[in-house]
Amino acid sequence: RLLAERAARQRGTDAEAPTRVPASRFKDYVSDFSGTLSSIVRPMPERPYRQTRLGTLFHAWVEQRSELVGVGSRVDEAL
Repeated sequence: RLLAERAARQRGTDAEAPTRVPASRFKDYVSDFSGTLSSIVRPMPERPYRQTRLGTLFHAWVEQRSELVGVGSRVDEAL
């Protein structure tokens, strides 16, 4: 597969544009289409941002909290 990708790159064959683009990459997708396309087609690991970790923790908390809604007779009983 790597050899096929390299051969396609050398021939100048473009990869197909994805039908879905992550919201966090949309600005880059519009401003640097080819660079963003290559990073979407063949992603490289990135160092997580602090905001990303906080967002993940927050969403996990919301999911956990939503499973507890309606458990008790009082609104705050799940806390």
